[in-house]
Amino acid sequence: LKSVAVLPSARDWHAGRAMGSTFSRRSKLTRGQKFAEAKIVRIQKGKTSTLEIKEIEVFDPAAGLIAKYLEEDICMCTKLVLRSNGFSTEGFSELSSCLLENATVEEFSYASNNILDSAQGAPDDGDGASRDFVDSAAAVVNTALASDGAAILSKVLKHNSTLTKLDLEDNCLGDRGCIALGEGLEVNNSLRTLSLCKNFIGDRGCGQLAQALSRNRSCKSLMLNENLIGNEGFVLLLTTLESNSSVTELGLRANKLTLEGCATIPRALEVNRGLVELNLRRNNLQDYGCSLVAEGIAKNSVLRRLHLSSHRIG
Repeated sequence: LKSVAVLPSARDWHAGRAMGSTFSRRSKLTRGQKFAEAKIVRIQKGKTSTLEIKEIEVFDPAAGLIAKYLEEDICMCTKLVLRSNGFSTEGFSELSSCLLENATVEEFSYASNNILDSAQGAPDDGDGASRDFVDSAAAVVNTALASDGAAILSKVLKHNSTLTKLDLEDNCLGDRGCIALGEGLEVNNSLRTLSLCKNFIGDRGCGQLAQALSRNRSCKSLMLNENLIGNEGFVLLLTTLESNSSVTELGLRANKLTLEGCATIPRALEVNRGLVELNLRRNNLQDYGCSLVAEGIAKNSVLRRLHLSSHRIG
């Protein structure tokens, strides 16, 4: 027997007793487990409701311990923030699966984590035009969000009615993972904010999100900054926004939009009655594309913040 971690009773939590203390003579918790345990004890003592571990590699044993806590009836955590922790696919699966039963966590941030893909590389982006970008990025992004991991989160979105904010920024999700998430988002009625920035999402993934938003009326903020979305995905998303007035914030900064995809902008902005903030910075709309944006906002009385810098406007 090398390692045993035992969840104590509620009384033990409030007393601040260490997890696994029953086996302290035979086993020691890993550094990551001890760090996670200390965070959990603070929650159970009523000092906070946030379990936050950022920029610290605690690895899978800590993920397993956190997952066990989230499954407990005594769990008091409402916000789970895990960033750059060195978790593998197995750790991610444990954390995601427990959210199927958990009824306390409202915000889940899982940004910049090492979620190993079975393909051992960058995901399929779905269009050949983006392939060179993905190949160059694969040199520095060594892990990717596995499609089965995204499938678990898709199931969470279909069944969990507590989660209101989900942040998966910088996990190399790709079109495959985005399509799986979109299927869950389509039937979800609780999620308010979804961040999928820096995930190599192309037109296929964006198309699935557009389809999801044609039915979903709970999502208010969708962040897709720094992806690979081109004109095709952009048009599908704008067409959906003609009938969706629930989304109030849309981020498309630093994608692959050009003036060829701008023809639908005037109509979308004219009829949309929900969008308050639109970020189109660092694309390539040029003068004509930006003039079409201006044409649309001239007939729009709702939009309050529009970001258009870095477009080579003359």
